[in-house]
Amino acid sequence: MKVAGAASWTIVVDEWSSLLESPLWLRAAERIEVAPEGLVPGALAIDPLPAPSLEAGLAAEPALAEAWRAWWQASVAQAFGKPTGDFARDTAIRARFGPPGFESVAPGPLREAAQRRWAEAMKWHNARKRAGVQAMIADGARQPEGEVVRAVEAQLGRRAEPFSVSLTVIPVLDDRIRSVGGRAFLIPEHLRGTPRYADWLHGLVRALA
Repeated sequence: MKVAGAASWTIVVDEWSSLLESPLWLRAAERIEVAPEGLVPGALAIDPLPAPSLEAGLAAEPALAEAWRAWWQASVAQAFGKPTGDFARDTAIRARFGPPGFESVAPGPLREAAQRRWAEAMKWHNARKRAGVQAMIADGARQPEGEVVRAVEAQLGRRAEPFSVSLTVIPVLDDRIRSVGGRAFLIPEHLRGTPRYADWLHGLVRALA
């Protein structure tokens, strides 16, 4: 989804990203112990929690945690990366992050679990997306980002200067908005549309506008 002013500013909001929700779902389902820090967010917002499939004790292995962290960081880089312009190449790169092969995941138990459980993850993801789209339609497709920019423009008494911001919404329980670098951010889903989110975005837009 893209919110844009008259050839002046653009805020791209990516909701229901299977690229990022798949690693988060598998971390939760398999109880993989990766502490939130840096680009790694807190626990997935999911209830009930799926049953694990890994052997007892394996989820606590540091090697598994490091493999998951590498997968997550690569997925974030892919989610915010700019296309090369070569459609075939971009499609092939993106395919490495998804089923059935998950080639972007290091060989071993983590990749095997991703291959084994991707249908479960996608069922959960698709149900979330359907519910989210229905809620958005019921709300009149109101976009809080546009409202914030209009509020900033009213304060400034002019249109905002050209700027571009990229936001990806993820269903996690923590309250931290994470910078991916530049003007790209990971937004906890439960924060979007709240006064705290509006205050944060207002400050960002004011600095750019």
